[in-house]
Amino acid sequence: MECVKKFLIGLVLATLGLALSPVGIANADSGTSISISPVTKTLVLKPNEVYEDIFNITNDGDEDMEFEIYASPYSYVKKEGSDDYQLNFTEETLHTQITKWITFKNLDGEYVTTAEFVAKPHTTVAIKYRISTPSNIPSGGQYAVLFARTITEEGGSGVRANASPGMIIYGVADGKTARYAEIGEMKINQILTAEDGSTKRCVNASTVVKNYGNVDFAAAGIMEVKDIFGNVAYKTSSDQASILVLPDTERVVSDAWENTPGFGIFNVSWTTYADDQEQTITSLVVILSPTAIIVVFLLLTIITICVIMAVRKRKE
Repeated sequence: MECVKKFLIGLVLATLGLALSPVGIANADSGTSISISPVTKTLVLKPNEVYEDIFNITNDGDEDMEFEIYASPYSYVKKEGSDDYQLNFTEETLHTQITKWITFKNLDGEYVTTAEFVAKPHTTVAIKYRISTPSNIPSGGQYAVLFARTITEEGGSGVRANASPGMIIYGVADGKTARYAEIGEMKINQILTAEDGSTKRCVNASTVVKNYGNVDFAAAGIMEVKDIFGNVAYKTSSDQASILVLPDTERVVSDAWENTPGFGIFNVSWTTYADDQEQTITSLVVILSPTAIIVVFLLLTIITICVIMAVRKRKE
């Protein structure tokens, strides 16, 4: 159990450090390169308090860069027509109220909800921000992203480029914490369906993890595949990142053995960890490729014919 705890701790750290890696550094079509640091901030929120801090925006390009700073909600929503979830930066919930409490110090020294700055090539601009909490803050987690979005001018009109790195704020309000994770819909399959509808034959497993509490938690899964002789053919890598499950959401934890052979009999175990809960299921999986199925069918046919002929000869 101790090794499992170390495994989960490593996964949580990987999640917190890499959660915004796709947007921690961004490049616009114009060649502008912008980065933000740090990429995450964790803090404890109390009613009627003012929190002030700084994050840095770096212009890695060779030209002056104009950019704006603003706060957006950070949550997960279900994809339309799918069971998968995707990041959402527009929908407000009880746990994204922090976006309303965040302001930025502009060039005039005023704290505003949106501020614009200019960064010289290969320079860093320090952005001051403030979080002013009201007296009746809800308990539990509060989540937001502080975005830095570049602005370009084309033909005299402002065009917003797609270079938008962001820093995630993980806040925990000082109130009564409720932790409630639910592990359900655990499955072990040998057919994997991609988002485009295509399928391939490989051993895979999945679990739906729901968060009915008011703080986030990490969820992870470990799949172990053994052959009929007890040898481990595959096991989930300890480097695989955990999934952060925000309050009032559900997410899918999954893993797949991409190099599953075309033929074999395997004992598969799938263990899901969510907060302080743990559940395991096992299954015997028989892998037969179309070619193997044809070969087996021909062998069975030949054996059946031989048995019938042997029985007839014995009767005669």
